[in-house]
Amino acid sequence: MSLDRERLAELVERVRRATGADREIDRELYLAFECKPLPPEGMTFDWIEEGWPGRGHVKPHGLVTHYRDNSPTDGMLSPHYTASIDATLGLVERLLPGWRYAVVKQENSASPATPDGFHCWLEDPEGATDHQDGPRIRAPLAILTALLTALLSLSELSK
Repeated sequence: MSLDRERLAELVERVRRATGADREIDRELYLAFECKPLPPEGMTFDWIEEGWPGRGHVKPHGLVTHYRDNSPTDGMLSPHYTASIDATLGLVERLLPGWRYAVVKQENSASPATPDGFHCWLEDPEGATDHQDGPRIRAPLAILTALLTALLSLSELSK
């Protein structure tokens, strides 16, 4: 799955509206950018997550029932982009290699130009393009919005 400009713009707006972790957004990002097929529906497989061995059973649309100690929990195979700074910055580094980034938390700002919250700046290797987002209550959401905005801008330039 890849995103056309319209779907990318919709995803930017969904991320902007998000206030916390959102596994549906994580799934859409995974399917759009990871280029790894999900296991076939109905497949059962062994896996390890966060050091815990378990088994998984794939349900429709990439939803997975995980079994740890014989107790099922529903989840997805996608990384937790909307909750993890590491996962989100990994996506930035893969999709925009060579770009520089900064993530800061502004507190007690006296300037309306930099309101309190997390801010993310992305800059291309030549320093010609700068994308930013903020303030956001969660750092991964600021990073994702800046990333998706940069990708949208780059898709507009390639028209």
